[in-house]
Formats: sequence, structure tokens, C-alpha cells
Amino acid sequence: MTRILVACMVALWIGTTAFGEELARVRYSSALRVTEIEPPKIDGVVPTSMRFFVRSIAPGVSPDDIRMTLKSKAGDLVISVDANGHFDLPVSKELRDEDPWLIANQPKGSLRMEFAYAFEQDIEPRWVNQAWQVSYQSVFPHVHFRSQLTTAIADMKESLPIDLSYTQCEGAVLSNLNPFAFAKLMVNGVEVEMVELMDGDFVIPFDVEWLEDARVIVSPPYGWTISIDQSNKYLKVQSGMHPMLKSARTNELPAD
Repeated sequence: MTRILVACMVALWIGTTAFGEELARVRYSSALRVTEIEPPKIDGVVPTSMRFFVRSIAPGVSPDDIRMTLKSKAGDLVISVDANGHFDLPVSKELRDEDPWLIANQPKGSLRMEFAYAFEQDIEPRWVNQAWQVSYQSVFPHVHFRSQLTTAIADMKESLPIDLSYTQCEGAVLSNLNPFAFAKLMVNGVEVEMVELMDGDFVIPFDVEWLEDARVIVSPPYGWTISIDQSNKYLKVQSGMHPMLKSARTNELPAD
């Protein structure tokens, strides 16, 4: 099963408060409108959640420094932001009808509000040429998803300043708790070297030119998880910050 995280970035609208201080703000309806975007329908992909985040592009400002308030006629509603920048917006008919301002304590132009869809996808290995295989393309479905999502929001850009922003995908992490599990990447029939981490994860490098022809051989054909959220592990391996397994793993079960 694959877990996929695709993020969209929405720039906070800018306004001026009654005190003349220029603070970042956005209408409640505009913030919620991004939640109405239908995720692309891709076979086997199931959306599981959507999260809001806020971050500052100003140096030295952390999520702990950000305070946000919904300026409702019924009274100010404080929106809590956790250490990772995550926050939840209340949803009610009253707030939709009123459409109050969501105002932050940071200067205009310094904040970015983001939302992220989380998905799960089932991938079933198939027995091909005496090996259990999955397509390389199925390991990186975010490429197809990104294209469809870009089309889905095209009609919204005139009324809401939406910009899609994606973390560069450097690879996918394959994991299996079976101590004898192994995986290898085949491109045009030639095995491509993969990184195996000390904790038993296998890192598949991403190359858009491999999407059509590459295959991933796995054993056993069950118990695998695939994550493109953890591709930072791949970068750490490349920079020498993450230890690699020194000795080759045994790919066959020991004899009784």
C-alpha cells in the first residue's frame, strides 16, 4: 500500500487593519474554498485526509510565533497553530454566511497557507518472468495526480490566488518488516543500483524517463509499504547523513 502526500500552496490575501498595521489576512470563504477541490479519480487511490498548514517566509519566524484569529461578529475565535504549522478551521453555516476575516499577527506577504491531501493506494504485485513485480509508475502515482490536480484548479485561479507547490521527489521508500525481504529496480531489463538503509528500508530513485518501462521486483509479494513522504531519507543517504547497510542481506530463507 502506498501513502501519497500532495501539497497545494495558497498565498494569504493581504489587507490593512483598522489600526493601520499591514497584517496578512484572508477571507474565511477563500480559505475553505480549496477544500472544495475534488481530488482526481485515479484507480486504487483513496483520499484519507486533508490538512491545513501555515508558515512564514520571513527569516527566523517559526510556527510558534504565528497567531491567527477569526474576527467573527459573535466574538474572536483563536485558531491554534501547532509546532509544525498545522491548524484546523471550524466549519459552520453561521461562519459561511458571515464570511469573517482570518487575520494573522504577521506582516503582509510573509505568510503562506498550505493544504495537503493524504492518499492511500493499493498496489498488487504480479507474477511476471518468474518474479513478483510492480510497475515503477505505480510507485510514483503523484506524477499523474499532480497533472490532474493542476487542471482541476485552473478555473479557480481568476478569483483565488492559488499556486501549486510540490516538494521535489527524489525517491520512494519501500519498507517490509520481513527480515528476508528484498527489492530491486529493473530498467529496460537492466538492474539499477538502489540504496538499502540500515533500518531495512529500500530507496527507489525517481527518474521521469523510467515511468513507462521500469519495474520493481519484490519478495515476498505482501507486507510492503511505500512512501514518497520520506524521500528526505534518500537525500540524507546521498549526503552521508544516514547510515547504509554495509553487508548484503540474505535474500533466501535459511534451510531448516
